[in-house]
Amino acid sequence: PNLVARIVSSIKQYTRHDQSQGITHQGQVLFLDLLRSSSGQQTPLVLVVDGVDECSRTSEEVVQSILRLLCQAAVDIPYIRILIATRPEPYIMSALPAQTEDGAILRNLWTDAVEEIDGDIELFIQTEFDQRARRGNFILLEDRPDAVTRLTHLSAGLFIYAHTATRALLNNNYEATDIFDQLVSCEVHASAAEVYGRLGTLYTTILQVAFREFRERADRMEYYRQILVWLAVGRWTFSPTDLAIVGIPPRISQDFMNRLRSVLVIDGEITPAIEIRACHASFPQFLSDSARCTDPAFLVDPPSGHAMIASSLLDLLARDNVDSLRDADGNMPRMWEYAIRCWDVHLCDARYTPKLGRALRGFVETHLENWLQKEAPWDSHYGAALLVELCREVRTWCKKNGPDDGLAAALNTIIDRRVKEIVAEAAQSPDKFADRHRKRIKVWAKRGYTPYREPDEEDEERLEDEEE
Repeated sequence: PNLVARIVSSIKQYTRHDQSQGITHQGQVLFLDLLRSSSGQQTPLVLVVDGVDECSRTSEEVVQSILRLLCQAAVDIPYIRILIATRPEPYIMSALPAQTEDGAILRNLWTDAVEEIDGDIELFIQTEFDQRARRGNFILLEDRPDAVTRLTHLSAGLFIYAHTATRALLNNNYEATDIFDQLVSCEVHASAAEVYGRLGTLYTTILQVAFREFRERADRMEYYRQILVWLAVGRWTFSPTDLAIVGIPPRISQDFMNRLRSVLVIDGEITPAIEIRACHASFPQFLSDSARCTDPAFLVDPPSGHAMIASSLLDLLARDNVDSLRDADGNMPRMWEYAIRCWDVHLCDARYTPKLGRALRGFVETHLENWLQKEAPWDSHYGAALLVELCREVRTWCKKNGPDDGLAAALNTIIDRRVKEIVAEAAQSPDKFADRHRKRIKVWAKRGYTPYREPDEEDEERLEDEEE
């Protein structure tokens, strides 16, 4: 109870101040400092972190930072014990200590608990198949009575494979035998890494079966491809209603969900409000991995995907009739909130395309200054100084990737104008700005703002020396 109270207190105190610090600073304040303050704790505290591999691959550096923070806590704080469960992804394992370091214990369940894992997988498959068989006409078990045993062997300890394959077979009753035969055609003894690669074959089969009848319809496949892009590189999950805002008809999105039930989280009826969410992070990871997703109809190239999303978001933000987007209660759609918070993130990860260049110019010439000035409904609730820095990153991306068409210069002009406004606001009402931003604004006031380089700590220290 005392620890819970301290956690609540720390979070409340933290949220009163600027929240734009990096993950390392947040972890230090909200995790390490909090636990160190409980040095009198007598009872060991066990932290269990499960499914690390299910975090978005777009956040690999964040995942690594958090893992290093956890491991450091286990070393520095005597009463802490940490259990981390994950697939052995290289970017995850590189952030964990070796077994010989600092009392770390590494257990490979694929080799240490083979029989237990296989038993759990077999029980899961048998239970699911039995439930379906009780309803009658389960063609797979009629054609392949040994399907449970073969599928258990094929899963080779990878539960997500067993789960996905089972759902695919149950959701495609009349094609289940053909799908099953495709899967067992590669039934050989395999290492854990090879089994994980086999998961890619399963995903490919599911996608090809789901959209086979539309492969020759370019217009329909383009909608499906767009949804795959949002699923693979979007930072949030989206519903058919959300995607309708960026031009994807809800009926198409709902049909997409119905065809991919085996890899999506869907319970019951598919409605426009249900979010399109992958059962496991390995599916969107597969979609964006050209070494595993070898069918070009389904491969999502991340830089191109980010360009598509950024273009859609910028076109949305550049609209003049934004009030037409409001619902009956006057609220803006969820996609609008995503656009004002994430357009710059997608753009800076994108490959330049003429369409993206036109979309960025459209926003720059219409409502970028509304966004920078935090005017409703373009207010992202980020700090004013932080928005300037985000805009600077956009200008840098534009200068590096786009043509010399005057767009970078236009961004410079807008940034300089906004900086002058912020400097004037800070002089009148300094308490409106967080401490770390006030220091930066002082540098801007003293030396001016140069978009080509962000004021750094040395600038701030020199300014403090001059003031003294």
